[in-house]
Amino acid sequence: MRHHGRRLPPLAPLLIVAAALAAAVAFPCGAAGAAPARPQAVIVIADKLAVEDFQEFPAALEPLAERLSTGGAAGMMNVRTAAGATSANGYASLAAGARAAVGPWAGLALAPGETHQGLPAASLYESLTGLPPRGSLLHLGIGELYQAGLVQPGAPRAGLLGGLLKEAGLTAALLGDGDVASERQRYGALLVMDDAGSVLLGDAGGPLLLRDPRFPGGARTDYGRLRQRLAEILEIADVVAVDLGDLARLEAYGAQLSPARARALRRASLERIARFVRELLELPPPRPRLVYLVSPSPSAAPGRQGILLTPVFRWELAPGSGTAGTGPGLLTSATTRRPGLVANVDFLPAVLADLGLEAAPARGGRPWRPVAHPAPLEALLERYAEIKRVHLQRLPVIQPYFFAVLGLLGAGGLASAGMRAGIVPARGRWTALWRGIYAGFLAGPAALLLLPLFPPAPLTATWLLAAGLSLVLALGCGLLGRGKALRTAGLLGGATALLIAADTALQAPLMQRSLLGYDPVAGSRYYGIGNEYMGVLLGASLMCCAWLLDAARDRMPRARAARIPAALLAGAAFLMLHPRLGINVGGAISAGAAAFFGWTFAAGRRLGPGRILAFTAAAAAVLAAFAYLDSRLSGPEASHLGQVMQQAASAGADPLWELFGRKLAMNWRLIRLTVWSRVVFLAFALLAAAAFVPNRFSRVLGRRFPGLMDMTKASVASALVALAVNDSGVVAASTLLLWPALTVLSVAPETLAAGLEPP
Repeated sequence: MRHHGRRLPPLAPLLIVAAALAAAVAFPCGAAGAAPARPQAVIVIADKLAVEDFQEFPAALEPLAERLSTGGAAGMMNVRTAAGATSANGYASLAAGARAAVGPWAGLALAPGETHQGLPAASLYESLTGLPPRGSLLHLGIGELYQAGLVQPGAPRAGLLGGLLKEAGLTAALLGDGDVASERQRYGALLVMDDAGSVLLGDAGGPLLLRDPRFPGGARTDYGRLRQRLAEILEIADVVAVDLGDLARLEAYGAQLSPARARALRRASLERIARFVRELLELPPPRPRLVYLVSPSPSAAPGRQGILLTPVFRWELAPGSGTAGTGPGLLTSATTRRPGLVANVDFLPAVLADLGLEAAPARGGRPWRPVAHPAPLEALLERYAEIKRVHLQRLPVIQPYFFAVLGLLGAGGLASAGMRAGIVPARGRWTALWRGIYAGFLAGPAALLLLPLFPPAPLTATWLLAAGLSLVLALGCGLLGRGKALRTAGLLGGATALLIAADTALQAPLMQRSLLGYDPVAGSRYYGIGNEYMGVLLGASLMCCAWLLDAARDRMPRARAARIPAALLAGAAFLMLHPRLGINVGGAISAGAAAFFGWTFAAGRRLGPGRILAFTAAAAAVLAAFAYLDSRLSGPEASHLGQVMQQAASAGADPLWELFGRKLAMNWRLIRLTVWSRVVFLAFALLAAAAFVPNRFSRVLGRRFPGLMDMTKASVASALVALAVNDSGVVAASTLLLWPALTVLSVAPETLAAGLEPP
């Protein structure tokens, strides 16, 4: 061997090869030094799959339970949308990373040769979009998605999932559909189509349907053909959506099926779904693979009761082995902060994060992440049963309570007028019953907060237990209060406020399961303190301050006593503003307002424009500081306050205006349709007559209970702030005003007997 004309030693070739091998090991390059292969994602969609299926058909779904026990994570996904909980809206919400609503053409993803309205899909698509048809499937409803703002071409990291995948250079495909005889339901295309409505790869309709005369409609998913096509597609696609539409097809014919036949068909369909997923998980992937099993919309089968929580699974498969890379666990996200609970708006960020991509902060959703748990499915079934029970008992308990409060406010106002006119005696044994009734209703929120400490019970037993707890609390505080109405109300207020504050500091374990707490089915809030108990906390704290002020009026100067409401309500504001505790921005502003108004009225200061502007500026500065710190320090785990700051930094003020618009729409809806608004209006009227309109009752009340008068004024002013700054402000204002209204009425006989003469 020669090199540059010189003969090399006989061992030189061997030495060169050895040196090359050593260099390759020490300094990897080429294939060995290439970046790790990007993961592959398979999204298995089993629309109408329900958590109840795992309770009613455990044998059929046993393959899923087995695969979960050896690796993977499970959760319940809130599937609330911007409109009805339909399949179309559910798929669109997953694809958009936001609650969405779509039009009637949302399922029209056709092969170019298929026809719609008598025209070939290719020509119809070109006439609607002005674009040349390309790809395996064309979505004819792309114009509706443009109009709805779900597709935003040219906007970076905006639009549906498929458009983001194309932007990142990834290939997406669709297999399967939910077609029924009378309608094309190919909503899976929403997950993988690009911004032009084109699905590059895939099959839907006839090629993957098996003619089966024993199945309603005569056709169901052909799992044999589907497995074959999936194996082919996985060789070339980065993300594959696999739509198993049989459960949706069954529910389309649900009204025509006998109960026994419906159960038999559902069991058989679940067995096929579980078997398919198990076989998919057993395929050794050539690169890391994420497998998701999701249900975009809730089941409407008998017994499901419209619970907007569906099961969701996630498996992480290692290359080559086909085994899960992580142990069993529960899914959670920064949106919910609750193991086992995620939201549909989190799905798009979760897929992008698993693929190594980044979603725009303006979307609002946050990626899923697994939390280790030895028995995730058992934990989910237990939590679902609890959430479902609370959801179904919530209105039957809360609505009668507040209707009774309405009646009590009306009756109290009439009785007070009768006492003032001399028609009803202001003294007598009946006044003890009067005080007891009002104390019992004031104890209601605390009783509902303590209710989760007891075992689950049917509705009647829940009612009796809540009433019993209210009675015990009222009697206990009545005995400590020695029969004095204000002292009893103050003790109840202090105990209730302390209980709520302690629960909030402990991550709200009672509030999350209380009938008066927030409902994860509604999906408005998952952690912190909700508007119901936020109003209770403020109202109860103010009435406790009223009692303390009146008890201390002869012991300390008025200016010094005014520090009591300022300190207590400022503490409540901090509790509600802390990102890891209450994190209720509207509640923190309302609590700050209560501290300001409480101090102002208790100190006898004038409520001038300068003082109001100074408070507003200080509150805005504190709020901005907390938002900035949360967004910077918490990162992807930021609370919704920090997320708003991140969205504003990413997309400007547009998300803020959308947020304000949603808050106004929610408030207007609640004002028009709920019992909360009736309580607010009646309480405002009673308190205005008692504290703001000059009359003999208000003069005597102010002389006998000056602290109560001051805190009543502070309550009304704070309720107006709560009504303005919260997305369900009428709820917060209602539970806040309940306290001063019932307290003022409870002291009415004592006040009237103390010196009010009949006209």
